[in-house]
Amino acid sequence: SWRTPRQDPSQEAYRPRDEVLGNVTPDDVYFGRPDAILAHRAALKKERVLNLKIMKEKIKALNTFKFKTKSEAETLRLAGMFGKKVGNGQTISLKGTIGVGKTIFVKGLAKALKCDRSPISASFSLMKIYEGAKLNLNHFDLFRLEDDEAPYLGMEEYMGEEESISVFEWGSPASYLYDRDELIDIDFDLSGGDNRTIIVSAKGAKSKDLAGKVYQLWRKKKK
Repeated sequence: SWRTPRQDPSQEAYRPRDEVLGNVTPDDVYFGRPDAILAHRAALKKERVLNLKIMKEKIKALNTFKFKTKSEAETLRLAGMFGKKVGNGQTISLKGTIGVGKTIFVKGLAKALKCDRSPISASFSLMKIYEGAKLNLNHFDLFRLEDDEAPYLGMEEYMGEEESISVFEWGSPASYLYDRDELIDIDFDLSGGDNRTIIVSAKGAKSKDLAGKVYQLWRKKKK
């Protein structure tokens, strides 16, 4: 019998049937014409590929959150929201040019975690640990590190610790470590003056939940 995959007309992922089936008719398949069957199978495969591509794009969009801050104080406040909601073992990667606000963001995290002191650039020691009330902050600054040096530093030993979170500035050399289940990737962009556009991408259920909660809280505070 003639069978077609289930369709939901409300979903844009699905294409009109004639776009993928071309000139193949139900009778062609019913009467077992080989060329028609092959064409039908190829068309269905093409449709599945299209649906999968659109689904991935939608998922990526759902896992990305856009924030705008207008001052250093607002960037600190945003970081504080993440610090109050973050869970143990979280990895956070901070990206952006010099002076864009990465270290300011780390300071906001540390304040929310009630760390023993305020972070400074860790460039000369690569890593510093700040003890917090409940979670410690492992602060990595890899500005001076070459990509081929990273695997020999043992950074993975600190990631996923029950009693800490790990935050990377200039974390490109450690990108091989980001293949784990959970990652918050934060990209800072200058928007003129003290304005910043901050794009947060979340990988993993816990990270997405964290970013989503902060985003909803941020929107409420901005109203």
